[in-house]
Amino acid sequence: MLNWLLALASAALLILTFPKFSIVWFAPVALTPLLVAMAREPRWARRFLLGWSAGVVYWFGVCYWIQFVLAFHGGLGDAAGWAVFLLFCVAKAIHLGAFGALAGVVMRRWWAAPSVAALWVAVEVTHGSLGFAWLALGNAGIDMGIPMRLAPYAGVYGLSFVFALMAAALAMAVMRRPRVELLWLAPILLLMLLPPLPPPERGRETALLLQPKISETEQWTPATIEAMKRRQVMLSLRGALSEPGQPPSIIVWPEVPAPLYYFEDPVLRGMVDNLARAANAYVLLGIVAHTAGGAPLNSAALISPEGVPQSRYDKVNLVPFGEFVPWPFGFAN
Repeated sequence: MLNWLLALASAALLILTFPKFSIVWFAPVALTPLLVAMAREPRWARRFLLGWSAGVVYWFGVCYWIQFVLAFHGGLGDAAGWAVFLLFCVAKAIHLGAFGALAGVVMRRWWAAPSVAALWVAVEVTHGSLGFAWLALGNAGIDMGIPMRLAPYAGVYGLSFVFALMAAALAMAVMRRPRVELLWLAPILLLMLLPPLPPPERGRETALLLQPKISETEQWTPATIEAMKRRQVMLSLRGALSEPGQPPSIIVWPEVPAPLYYFEDPVLRGMVDNLARAANAYVLLGIVAHTAGGAPLNSAALISPEGVPQSRYDKVNLVPFGEFVPWPFGFAN
């Protein structure tokens, strides 16, 4: 029973570390209860089950929004939306189950701390290609001055390694392991020798960021789409001309806030091109573009002050359920 409570405690601490709670100082200790449970449990199958159970709770707590997407946009309804979302949590928790099964082996060794940290980072790396890169443990360190000194050299996974190393060392201390095994924490002190990140500086250019408050549940018709496009342009012009002494160099629209097809919609293209010329500014807008085969893309288009398309970027790593439906859940498209 204690092992189960420890595993679920780690799940709770991980949930509290990320938005919407954002208690980021839990990051260096969130894995400690789970690691203590893994060190106490000699059976690998039970360790996997403990880690997997913690993973189910964790993914449920940080990806709760998927249920609404499935129920509303996927048309499944509340009950089926919850059922498919739980199926997602069950599958995604395999990552944490594998981590638990392997961590229990290395937690008995004198080199446990760095090995557990490396194992955790290896598990986190698999999330990036699956669309959940923002849930790396290192992201909690974004406002921590000392840990962030490592970011320019090792990226977010370097911070994840540091937090997992601290959690593993704390777990070893709880289990009263020899103090010499805690010396793995010593290199963390070297972070203070790294140069701090440069302070923010005021830029020489001005950007106008547009937030039109478009409802994600809007039911689009030709009339509402036309009104939405005109309102976007009106808000942009009003903002661009409101400060004559400091005109914007670029106007930025949100990431695909509505069905905007710049390259296929001559009316929208004319509006945006005229906006760029009238404001004498670049316009960066989120649009729906298409591959050569006609598949939709989440894209951004940059329009020059002369009203000419400069470039287009197509998003590479899409958000599961938000921007594409993963293979096993194709029925909820």
